[in-house]
Amino acid sequence: HCSGCTATNNIIKNNSGSHGGMYIHGGESIVTGNIIYNNNGSAGAGVYIRGGTVNLSNNLIVSNNGIGIYEDEGPDLTLHNNIIANNSSGGMQTSSNNYLDVSIKYNSFVYNNGSNEGSGIRYNYPDDGMPIQYNTFSANDGASTLYIQHSSGSLPLINYNNFINNSTTYLLYNANPYAGNSLNAENNYWDASASSVISNLIYDFYDGGEFDIVDYEPYSGMPNIEAPISPPRDVTVSASSEGVTLAWSTNHESDVAGYKVYYGNFTGYSFTNSVDVGWAPGEVTLSGLSISDTVALTAYDGDIDG
Repeated sequence: HCSGCTATNNIIKNNSGSHGGMYIHGGESIVTGNIIYNNNGSAGAGVYIRGGTVNLSNNLIVSNNGIGIYEDEGPDLTLHNNIIANNSSGGMQTSSNNYLDVSIKYNSFVYNNGSNEGSGIRYNYPDDGMPIQYNTFSANDGASTLYIQHSSGSLPLINYNNFINNSTTYLLYNANPYAGNSLNAENNYWDASASSVISNLIYDFYDGGEFDIVDYEPYSGMPNIEAPISPPRDVTVSASSEGVTLAWSTNHESDVAGYKVYYGNFTGYSFTNSVDVGWAPGEVTLSGLSISDTVALTAYDGDIDG
């Protein structure tokens, strides 16, 4: 339980309860540099936030059984530079009728699951103009990646994000009741080059008439490099005479500098061994490994952002 606290560089794991790994309530709290994983909770398996002013930055919130971050009752929130990954019921959910300040920037929402809407973020605030910007949404599955809804309308600024390799039906679902407003979702990268394709990945007024319009043009034809780099896609591992061969589709980001391979004992958030394979053109062979070994692959840019 954190109320007006500073929590840095902790490992928070294997907790169970309605609020899972960390409960932040009231006061001014700074939560940075923590690893929050393998927790169970019906509301906020990783982090549950209720009121106050919270800076939640540079944390690893992964592999929690439930929602990675659940925000309730109107805290002012700075959510920057976090990795929110592989949570079983979605990356983040917000629920509040209060007016507040929220900034969601430079985060990676990857490999989150969820049968409900918003496997990356389910956003439910009445405020206008709050930024959801420079985030990467990749490899999430479920009904939709980003779900925006409030009974009185919610108009955050959804700009400069990368939507890459998601398995959701819709990348953006605008569930604001029709009021003649437009949701600003300009300058995002949608992993598609044609407007007709992008429009099919967005649910809004044109798909039934009950919700407001999403303004997604202009859109980016290349990933925004100020957002975190995405995980490599189409990764395969096959046996070779020397060990194993790892193959993948190279990233589309223009600033990719190289790739790292991880193997050995997996702790739940990291491996015991890694090797930097540099700018490998989509394939590398590693000696001393077998096809039964668990292997992971990440990309990085010049700022080691990945």
